[in-house]
Amino acid sequence: MSDFYRSGKLERSINCSFIALIPKMENPSEIADFRPICLVSSLYKIVAKVLSRRFRVVISELVSGTQCTFIIGRQIFDGILIANEVIHSMKKMEGNEGNLIFKLDFSKAYDCAHWDFFRIRFGDRWIVWSMECVSTMRAAVLVNGSSTNEFNFGKGLRQGDPLSPFLLVKGLVYLQCKIGVLPICYLGIPLGADPRRVAT
Repeated sequence: MSDFYRSGKLERSINCSFIALIPKMENPSEIADFRPICLVSSLYKIVAKVLSRRFRVVISELVSGTQCTFIIGRQIFDGILIANEVIHSMKKMEGNEGNLIFKLDFSKAYDCAHWDFFRIRFGDRWIVWSMECVSTMRAAVLVNGSSTNEFNFGKGLRQGDPLSPFLLVKGLVYLQCKIGVLPICYLGIPLGADPRRVAT
């Protein structure tokens, strides 16, 4: 850990993982019947856990108050409740013809986010550490108990990596609307309201 702290470099074997396929059901017959998981080394998990705990200290200053997931004290259900309140309010509005509700799915947006996004508002040392963790990821697939040749990750992050949720939140900061600069009411719908407020 102290070598990584000083040099910002991970030994190649530390950031290599095995990808195993876990069956979702008895007698799986298709690839969709399996769930891939990454078996990450213990040393890497320690490094990533230390970085994620440092990140946790400042995360509330980086993300909007409307961000619901991966933040202590907030739940993904908060976003669902807000959406439900908006739909309920729209249904009760007089002359509600012409209203529009749409959902943006940006599940793939994170896969194509440029890593330069993650450099913003962080010190040089933090950037070196986090980029070393994400840019040197390698894996081998376990097939019938034997591993294939190692390969580099092209994009994305490993499931189960302690650093992944925090880097995802960092990416979401730049993909979401800046609620604070929008008007209080947009198309008759209040924006940026307290998610715990109940409509009357």
